[in-house]
Amino acid sequence: MQFIRERLLSFVFLIVLLTSLGTWMQEMNSVSAEYVLAGERFTEEELKTIRESGTFSQSIPAKIINRIGRLAKGDLGENIYGEDNRTLILHALKTTVVLAVWSSILSFFYAAIMGGVAEIMPKAAQWLDAWNELMLAFPVFLTGVFLIWLLALWLPLFPAGGSSMSGWVVLPAFALSLKSGSRLYFFIREFLTAELKKMYIKMQRAMGASRFRLVAVHAAKNITLPVVSFWLLDFSSFLAGAAVIETVFALPGTGTLLMRALQTYDGELLISIITVSSVFVFVFSTLQTLLDQHYARFLR
Repeated sequence: MQFIRERLLSFVFLIVLLTSLGTWMQEMNSVSAEYVLAGERFTEEELKTIRESGTFSQSIPAKIINRIGRLAKGDLGENIYGEDNRTLILHALKTTVVLAVWSSILSFFYAAIMGGVAEIMPKAAQWLDAWNELMLAFPVFLTGVFLIWLLALWLPLFPAGGSSMSGWVVLPAFALSLKSGSRLYFFIREFLTAELKKMYIKMQRAMGASRFRLVAVHAAKNITLPVVSFWLLDFSSFLAGAAVIETVFALPGTGTLLMRALQTYDGELLISIITVSSVFVFVFSTLQTLLDQHYARFLR
């Protein structure tokens, strides 16, 4: 309970900090937002009307207090066009969550299979290590562009973008999962290598157990908890990486919505997206920490 209270207090502090910083930045760029609302040929009367309406006429402390109060009620406010931010974000989250879930599943199986193969077949390990090092160094947007050229244009197997066609999630999920899967691959390799040096493995080997059984059954069972812990923590990175991939594949997710908020100087929408993303990161980092604590007790 002490841990949960500390995490909640730190989360509240983070939300207040983000809200204050976002409100201050929005105030510094409020003229740009007004410009977007009024259009390129606005008159002084139109600009004055916009400045005096809504929250433009409030002071910075009043805006911060007002926004925190609305956040506590689950009200994310409206964007500069009068659209409800909660509706926009929830609609965009459907695409982002689907993409993140499929990417995380692909990254887990990718890392587990390749990590297992590298330990079962030591001769192939150096090639798999080199491949995954390359994937870690390769920018995710270039991976997406390459997959579009290869599997959407040259070999028209999957759609190149959008979320209305069947199989739309395959290419963006694969592009997003490669970098995270490569990180998880090296994590699994490190744990498997350490586990295979333990005494019970040596006893099983002396009793005639095959290397496949040693890796796939005995060692894999004992590294599952720390691997899942790392995997859960890495899930939040898919939400961040989705912003780039959604732009490359023209997906209507939170990444695209974030770019729209930046392009229109929509501070209210931008703060709302950051707040919702912070909630996801908080939840998954808390789960990861709880798993770490359980794993530490398990080792005692």
